[in-house]
Amino acid sequence: MVPEGAAAPKKPGIWYLGIEGRSQGLPSKITVIYHSPVTQCLLLLVEDDDNDRALIVRSLSKVGLECTFQIAHDGAEAAFLLGLSASRPPSILLPDLVLLDAKMPRMGGLEILELIRQNPTTQGLKVVVLSSSADPGDAARARELGATYVQKSAHYDAFVQVVQRVVLEALGRAGGGSGSGG
Repeated sequence: MVPEGAAAPKKPGIWYLGIEGRSQGLPSKITVIYHSPVTQCLLLLVEDDDNDRALIVRSLSKVGLECTFQIAHDGAEAAFLLGLSASRPPSILLPDLVLLDAKMPRMGGLEILELIRQNPTTQGLKVVVLSSSADPGDAARARELGATYVQKSAHYDAFVQVVQRVVLEALGRAGGGSGSGG
């Protein structure tokens, strides 16, 4: 079944739900999004900062990584998308990689990481925690929970390069540089 106003895909693929906005702690708009089998991966990007979110998406497109992104603005939305919240049955489409900001409102990255690891369906997911926090406790906890922890750089080029490198490594793809100087 194709959502109203959406064109039917020409090739078989998978439909999944996306969240937009929040009202009283619940999603204010649920969007059905098509995941094409042509894309290389499905990434769940959990980031509350609009600029960082846009920069991450752009940096991955620079290295030719064609991904479908599920976007969550905090850990509570990520829990919903992963089927870890009481209000949603388990997700049938799990991402290839979860990119988490460590510090977010409502539910932070380390909290959702703990939920991911406690659930048999999601415990094997690859997770990268990206944070501007220099707290060694955050890094240690993320690593203890089996995630890669990367401190965000305040410098544009360095941030782009580290995102490209860790995502490509996590997905098992060679070549972490952009080849275009950043």
